[in-house]
Amino acid sequence: MNIIPRGSLSGEYSPTFHVAKGDVEAYSVVIVNAFGFREDASGNKIPGPMNEALAAFTDEHFAEHAILISPDVAPALQTEPDLIFDLHSTTGALDTLTDPKTTGTAGELLQARAFMLQEDYDTAIVVAHAFHVARVARMAKKLDIVTAIPDGLPKEFDPESAQKWTRSREEWIKREPLTIGYMVLHRMM
Repeated sequence: MNIIPRGSLSGEYSPTFHVAKGDVEAYSVVIVNAFGFREDASGNKIPGPMNEALAAFTDEHFAEHAILISPDVAPALQTEPDLIFDLHSTTGALDTLTDPKTTGTAGELLQARAFMLQEDYDTAIVVAHAFHVARVARMAKKLDIVTAIPDGLPKEFDPESAQKWTRSREEWIKREPLTIGYMVLHRMM
C-alpha cells in the first residue's frame, strides 16, 4: 500500500461525492478541517483566506447539515447550521489541552469520532483543502468513519499563513511526507 494518499502532494484528489448530484442527507455529518490560519496584530488566530474559502464552500453546499468544524474555520461561516460542534471543544470527549495527540487534524478527527459515536453517526462528508483532504479521509477511515469527499474543494495557498507549510505548494510538499510518516508510525493512518 502506498502510504502517501493519492492527491496529497498534487491537490488532484478523487472525489467520491459530487455536490451538484449528491444526496447530502445520506451522510450523518460534515467534518470541516482547517488549512492554516493567520494571526492578527495581537497574535490571535483569524481564519485567513483558505479557511474563509472552506467556510464559503460549506455555506454553499452543506448549510442545512450537521457540521463538525475546526475553530479556525468556524468564525468565517456565514450561515447558522442546526447543529455545529467545535472540534477543539474541551467539553467534548477528549481534552485537547492535555493530550498532545488531540491537536491538529488528528485531534479534530478524534473529537469528530467521539461526537459521532455519542450520536450514533457513522458517515461523514469531509471538507478540507484539496491538498489535505486525501490524508484527512485516510485518517478518518482509520477511525472507522465512512467518508465522502466532495468535488470542487479549494486548493489555493496563503503566502501569509502563520503555518509555513500552508503558504505554498512547495512548502506543503516538503512537509507532508514527514507528517504522513509520523501518522503512519503512530498508527493514525
